Amino acid sequence: MKKGSRYCVLIPCSVNVWARRTALIDTAKRREEYIRSVIFWISQPHVKDIVICENTGSYFLPDFIREVAEALSKNIEFLVFQGNKSLIASKGKGYGEGEILKYAIDHSKLIKRHKAFFKVTGKLNILNFRSIVSSHKFNENNNYFLLSAPKVFRRIHKIDTRFFYVQVSFFKEVLWNIHEIIDEENGINLERAFYQRLKNYRNQIFPFPVVPIIEGMSGSTGKVYSFSPIRYCLKNVLNKIGLYKL
Repeated sequence: MKKGSRYCVLIPCSVNVWARRTALIDTAKRREEYIRSVIFWISQPHVKDIVICENTGSYFLPDFIREVAEALSKNIEFLVFQGNKSLIASKGKGYGEGEILKYAIDHSKLIKRHKAFFKVTGKLNILNFRSIVSSHKFNENNNYFLLSAPKVFRRIHKIDTRFFYVQVSFFKEVLWNIHEIIDEENGINLERAFYQRLKNYRNQIFPFPVVPIIEGMSGSTGKVYSFSPIRYCLKNVLNKIGLYKL
């Protein structure tokens, strides 16, 4: 990373739940978790621009967050639109997230300032974000994705879409309209759809230099992610020997 570099983070959000198989359906709790995550990303010294994109027509950003962001010289952009409710309900939440990614790239003024951006699932924080971007192995001209599980005893056909770093041009070339192939009822969720698109571009995909430490709540399952030192060390060893690499 070049000294003084500042990054753009895209946070997809859906305050109202339209997809089935979603554990966290309380809109107030979802809104609360999104706000908590936005505060975390504002506090990150390497983050300059934060794009929040909400696809159920719900604006939730309190004024004090913009005031804090301004005090820290951070830029916040809130995009809100109405996604395709019927297709999200029938195809799954991954369809909605794919719509958000496309909409944000199309409409965000902040993303247009950057060649690449980090995407982090709403309600989640990456506790070691500073270590990731400060690593001498992190190259801001690359694309960074991890498999959803290590290739220890079997092949993995899913990408961990909770957190990744992608060049805008690469996304437009390879992942544009990714939501159109999602059909969760028939086993094609967002993670599998990403794998199908990315598997032919392995030479352009790199694993993060260190495994992200994910903290927060999954809206899909209700699972609370917490830090386990032993599990983290093991995952880093597996990552260093290439078992999380596409």
